[in-house]
Amino acid sequence: MNKVLSTLMTILIVFITLVTTNLTFASEKEFLKKAQKMEGIFTVYKYKNKYYMEIPITKLNKLYFVSLQVSKGIGVAPFYGGITLPVFDGSYEYTQAIYFKSSLYPEIKDGDTIEVDLYCKNLRYRSSFDQASTKLVEKSFSDNLITSTKGIYLDKKIYIDLEKLTQEVRFFFHSPIYQQLATSFNQVTEVKAYPKNVIIYLSYLVSYSEKGRSYYISQNFLNLTKNNEVILALNIFEHDNPNYKPREYDDRVGYFAFSFSDVSIDDGTKGDGIRAIKTYITRWDISNGKKIKIWLENTWPEQYRQVAKEGILEWNKAFNKIGYTDPIEVDIQPYESNWEPEDIRYSVVRYQDGSAAFAIGPSLAVPTTGEIVDADVVFYAPMIRAIKSRFDYYYDVIIANSIRSQFLPTTFLTRILFHTDKSKINLYDAYYLMVTAQKHIEENKRMFGYLLNNCDYQVEKANQTLIALTAIMISNPQAFDLNKDKFAKDYVKDIVIHEIGHILGLRHNFKASSFVSQEQLSDESYTSKNGICYSCMDYIPANIHYRNGRPYFTRDVFMTTIGYYDCLAIEYGYTQEESKLKEIASKAGVYYGTDEDLICMDPNIRQFDLSDKPHVWLDNLTKTYRYVLQNAPYRLSKAGSNPKMIYQATSRTLQAYAEVKLENLIYTLLGKHINRVYLGDSTKKNVEIIDSKVKEFAINQAIKDLLSEKPLIDKNTIESSIMFGHYDWGYTEPQTVTLFDRAYIIERLHRLMSLLILLMPLSTKYEYYYDQKITISNINKLYESLLETIKPNQTISQIKQQAIEDFIYILVYISGYSEMNSEEDVIVMNTLFLPSVRNKAFETLQKIENKLKSIKNNLTATAENKVFCSRMLHFINTAFEK
Repeated sequence: MNKVLSTLMTILIVFITLVTTNLTFASEKEFLKKAQKMEGIFTVYKYKNKYYMEIPITKLNKLYFVSLQVSKGIGVAPFYGGITLPVFDGSYEYTQAIYFKSSLYPEIKDGDTIEVDLYCKNLRYRSSFDQASTKLVEKSFSDNLITSTKGIYLDKKIYIDLEKLTQEVRFFFHSPIYQQLATSFNQVTEVKAYPKNVIIYLSYLVSYSEKGRSYYISQNFLNLTKNNEVILALNIFEHDNPNYKPREYDDRVGYFAFSFSDVSIDDGTKGDGIRAIKTYITRWDISNGKKIKIWLENTWPEQYRQVAKEGILEWNKAFNKIGYTDPIEVDIQPYESNWEPEDIRYSVVRYQDGSAAFAIGPSLAVPTTGEIVDADVVFYAPMIRAIKSRFDYYYDVIIANSIRSQFLPTTFLTRILFHTDKSKINLYDAYYLMVTAQKHIEENKRMFGYLLNNCDYQVEKANQTLIALTAIMISNPQAFDLNKDKFAKDYVKDIVIHEIGHILGLRHNFKASSFVSQEQLSDESYTSKNGICYSCMDYIPANIHYRNGRPYFTRDVFMTTIGYYDCLAIEYGYTQEESKLKEIASKAGVYYGTDEDLICMDPNIRQFDLSDKPHVWLDNLTKTYRYVLQNAPYRLSKAGSNPKMIYQATSRTLQAYAEVKLENLIYTLLGKHINRVYLGDSTKKNVEIIDSKVKEFAINQAIKDLLSEKPLIDKNTIESSIMFGHYDWGYTEPQTVTLFDRAYIIERLHRLMSLLILLMPLSTKYEYYYDQKITISNINKLYESLLETIKPNQTISQIKQQAIEDFIYILVYISGYSEMNSEEDVIVMNTLFLPSVRNKAFETLQKIENKLKSIKNNLTATAENKVFCSRMLHFINTAFEK
């Protein structure tokens, strides 16, 4: 009986399967008859709201490429309109290679349901020749399965439902993107098919939880926190250019590049010792008269279109020098155009709006060869509003949403020290942060690795520029009013040139600002022709100087042309004379230092500095900042400005002042010069210590700051600065805040950190190899400056008492007798401090003891001085007893 039932059940299941298959087959055939047919790289069928894509079996296992853009955004990260996103999780690449795979069994017939897999091709390992190495790749390395779906087989073609295919693809999007797709996939809204590409528009509903920053963003920049529709454009395209010859990457020239391991090569010296690495740069193919056509999106404001075009075409100067005739062409997207900027056939400089002011210029390069096939620069409207409105509310919006991609000690420290609960910070915390700065840099670099592929030039530049323009407006209102339109247009052109450099393949070059002299920066005949920097790929501040007690500027405040290095870089990437490549690279390397080099703390390789003496220029910049701090209340209030503007000007300038001061000291005292040169390129060494005169300048300026007994912010500034809160949509400050909230702690920490840096153990690396005795010299100078000039009968000011107390605490710590010193700390100090430094700290403490005792026992000493000296003596004795 059971066997009979089992047999009947089997027959029933087979029957249901056959009926279901026939119904599916029938419905698919009916769909294809009724559907609108769109022919292209893949033919697409549309009927009502459903889309099917036709995959001929001849196109299975064929390599295609895929990219992802935000077609319609919501103005909040990471879904800014127009931005190009990394495609799949685990990679920061904007282009990936894919293929469709299906098992075609011999007895397959029309109407059969068949499995179709979408794979991401593993191009990290390749074989350049011979069958054995090809087999080696196949056996050793697999590809990544992205998703699987069902298709219907019909007349040697497979038809797949695009909605089903793309439903699971989102799980493979880059993790920051996937995490925000809270309500997940909504629908395929549209599909466009063209001869070389197909665009699938995917709708997602994004919701922000009411926690932390996401809640703040959603409240200030979104209509509702739930179900915000984002439309992503998934491009699938093919590209085959057999005549394109990849160009080798060279460490001395800044190009974006991609690497792979060539298993055909058995020489590990050509890679990392384990793999044989090949690296090619990314660039356009402009051979045989080919052009790079760039469009300005029709959303651009009319008044900035011409200057944006000029910025794009500026790069033709470099191409013309090497034999090309204006290969870059620019046009404006017509309002009636039937194409969208996310179509990879069109490279577009886009103009969008959002919650932050920045610009970004990623390019899409074919990962098999490095040839760039599409690039979209995106500019966000707040950057123009910020310049035009000077201190308008966008000022605060920009800064509040800034993303620091500059992985430096000051970045980490200022974030901790200026933006955390101040009651939790003590001397030990600050000292520990300095000692372990390198560790935190590395952690930040890993955490924000994705940002290394991004450009935050405009985000960072906004703060610098607005303070500089504030200085101009306060010091010379008439000149500001006459030039403000030029400032805005030159600013836009500066950013355009930089971002276009990225889409031509060029990386950042933070060393390029170190070759123009102070005199040249002030000479309009030089800057109008050569610019204010050797490369527009640097992060370039406003060209502001300080003369005769006030800010000074020329007409060339911004970088409105390409520089000397830029021409060398274009020549390396695009010259047809390959025999000259090594010669070009040897020249370019002298002027090149990129993102990875920032961690070396080279004073010549950093962001937002100028001149061949950056330590002097930056010190003058802080004088400009100080001018703003001391004059903003008077000048702005006379101009009829309200206290909000004064608060915005002074609050941001105060923090910028402290950051620049600390960064300048860290770089010059603890850094070194590095040069991207090969042996024989020049007389320069790869690593060079910083000139002792430069160190001496930085040390003397820091000590001068420590000796100043006048607060940076005076009472008038404090009493005239306030940001009125207004808890409503669009306001960046829901609570009323004043400079009392920030001024003291920033000034106090600036002094403390300056003292710590002067006594940093990292300087001992110079003393170990070069016997410079920097720390010992600084201990002597600080003792002489802080204690030798004290007179018993003159009350020591509160500021000076604090500096002396900090100095004593640090010396006790270095000596190893503080109760803060755990066993682990002592080991660390023995490693980082040389015995001579610890001896000097101990010796100086003895001198300080004698000095304090002499004041305490002096009959003419003031009562306050006696109490202070007694307290410090008790601390020293207690520390040594423990």
